[in-house]
Amino acid sequence: QNSRNPHDTLDVPDLQEVLERTKPLLLDVRGAEKYRGGHLPGAMNIPVEEISGRRAELPENLDAPIVTVCNRGNASISGMLVLKSLGYHNVKSLNGGTVAWMERGLPTE
Repeated sequence: QNSRNPHDTLDVPDLQEVLERTKPLLLDVRGAEKYRGGHLPGAMNIPVEEISGRRAELPENLDAPIVTVCNRGNASISGMLVLKSLGYHNVKSLNGGTVAWMERGLPTE
């Protein structure tokens, strides 16, 4: 719960603004089946429990912007914390997740 703060999370409108300025890695931390059911455009899928073992697929630059995404914004907090434990500094979790994104009528793949 302490990680759910403005420093570590983004709301959907905040992410939309970020996406207009930069291209963060969107990391969907759900299982493959849920990911295939619909995800943010361009999001990469690495389930939370696989992040540490798939480090080679993540940016080499520990300052690279990364936004973790899940269904409702709970697992993405865990994903953010795993990434921070790996040394990433510029990681945020999307509040409300894919559901909040879709509720605003935004596109998914």
